[in-house]
Amino acid sequence: ILLWLVVIGLLAHVAWRLTQGIGDTDRHGHDAKGLLIRTGLVSSGAVNLLLALFTLSLLVSGLDRFSEGGGGSGGESTDSLMRVLGLKHSHWLIWTIAFIPLGVGIAHLIKAWRARFERYFQCDERTMQLVRPISRVGLAARGCSFLIIAGLLFMGGSRYEPTDPPGLKEALEALQGMPAGGALLLAIGVGLLAFAVYSFAEARWRRIDLSEVTN
Repeated sequence: ILLWLVVIGLLAHVAWRLTQGIGDTDRHGHDAKGLLIRTGLVSSGAVNLLLALFTLSLLVSGLDRFSEGGGGSGGESTDSLMRVLGLKHSHWLIWTIAFIPLGVGIAHLIKAWRARFERYFQCDERTMQLVRPISRVGLAARGCSFLIIAGLLFMGGSRYEPTDPPGLKEALEALQGMPAGGALLLAIGVGLLAFAVYSFAEARWRRIDLSEVTN
């Protein structure tokens, strides 16, 4: 049930990212900077679509194990997916991939510092007085998490396979191993909880302008 909820949520997020990127609901425009941001939004949707398909493959393989005589399609689809994900590449690809979380992390830190996310909220100032600091802490914490992932990729490019890069789990484990790692881990954990609150607040009060889409 939880996996099905994840699939539904991811597909909904894909639809939202495509609406943002193609419909330009946030008015990024058609200049170079605007097109770059919109391309990033569409790319985010593509990544979430791949995650949704991977989750579906887990569901299909799980159903196949519990079904009688159903040893065909689920296993084959999972094997096909693993063959695609298992393609061998040069380790230069690892260092190239590292620029993705690096850019995402820097973007989150800039977003937290400038607090321009406020213009996308449609709520009163009293609510924003609560949402603003929580959102900034959450965005900064998530940005730091992505920077740690980028650091692990840059430093460990020869140890990771292109299809098995470090994620948030490895980033947090690396953080725990640093001096005062427990305190740093606690700070990041609180920050990620703040990011969750920011995400719920955005879902509740996000300003969505669909005039461009409908036109």
